[in-house]
Amino acid sequence: MKCSRGFHSGFTLIEILVVLFIVSIMSGIVVANMPSFTQTRDFDAEARRVKVLLEMARDEAVIQASEYGFRPENQGYRFYRYDELEQRWEPVDQRPFQQYSLPDNIRLTLNVEGEDFQITEDESPPVLILSSGEITPFDLTIRSGGETSMTLVSDGFAELSWQDDLQRKGSGDE
Repeated sequence: MKCSRGFHSGFTLIEILVVLFIVSIMSGIVVANMPSFTQTRDFDAEARRVKVLLEMARDEAVIQASEYGFRPENQGYRFYRYDELEQRWEPVDQRPFQQYSLPDNIRLTLNVEGEDFQITEDESPPVLILSSGEITPFDLTIRSGGETSMTLVSDGFAELSWQDDLQRKGSGDE
């Protein structure tokens, strides 16, 4: 196409190739980061799930006037209910409190009243959720592949909260 000065308008083959090269580089960067987006999403979902289930167990303990327990396992966690007649802890198999397996890249670390919890054959839960609404003080750290971690904290009486939230409140950023 000719312009008034005799120049041709349009894009040269080199300009088109440069743009395609830049677009392909940017696409490669986005695709390379996709697994980390997925891992973060899974991690956030698992962290929310644990917190919601512990809060639900607390509510259920108060409503049912029974004692519940929480116990991390090698690759997941389990809830228990205390059977008054048998005088022992029984695993809860009803949804949503049934045994749960975490994805392979997510791990739980429990610290109960200042002591690290070690998984043993004993089935008594280290975290007790009482019918009075009280809960054993604990710090539950959720880790994703060693990179990302969040710690859920209970002082025994107040609502469960993430440690970052507590630090923000303590620094006056309310």
